[in-house]
Order: sequence, then C-alpha cells, then structure tokens
Amino acid sequence: MLRKTVGNWVDGDRFFNRKADLGELKSRVRDGTHTLLTAQRSIGKTSLVRELLRSLGQTDGAEGLFVNLKDARDPADAVVAIGLQSRSIRPVWQRVRVMAAKSLQNVEDI
Repeated sequence: MLRKTVGNWVDGDRFFNRKADLGELKSRVRDGTHTLLTAQRSIGKTSLVRELLRSLGQTDGAEGLFVNLKDARDPADAVVAIGLQSRSIRPVWQRVRVMAAKSLQNVEDI
C-alpha cells in the first residue's frame, strides 16, 4: 500500500517510478536547455530535482544548487535566498555575484 507523503521530498528506496522523467531532465541539463518544471502541489517536483542533482553529481561531477523559495515574499527575497545558498559552491557563487552586479547597474536611487 502506498502512503501519501506531503511536505518532504523522498529519496533512496522511496524515490521510484521516475526513471523516464529523470532521464529527460538529465538530457536537458546536459544540453544546456532551460527547463521549467511545473506540476500540481505534492506531485514530486522537489524529489525529482533533488534526485537529478544527486545523480548528476555522481555521474558528471556536476555541482548543483537547490534553493527552496517557498517562503520568498517577493523577488528581492528570492535573490537573497539564492545568494546565501550559492556561497557554498564557489563557481555558482561567482556567477550569482556577476549577475547581481550587472542587474544593479541599471537600478537608480529613488
């Protein structure tokens, strides 16, 4: 019997029946294709992305960053959360810093 789990992602033996989805996402990431993953709540998006990051780390040596933006109230909150989380992965942090600096060049004081 399957029990519905809500609120936390699944991994290990609890992550199953998503091989085709995982393969498609891996292919898109490797090709550099921008992908937006959408679905109804509690369908397994977070579990799928976390498994993707884990798998790519093992097979490709890739480093990934997962940032939960559920509590972000506005774009500024999202930017801060991404910046804070990215500091642990140096190449990602460098890219975030460059993108943020470019974005701020066009902001005028009010």
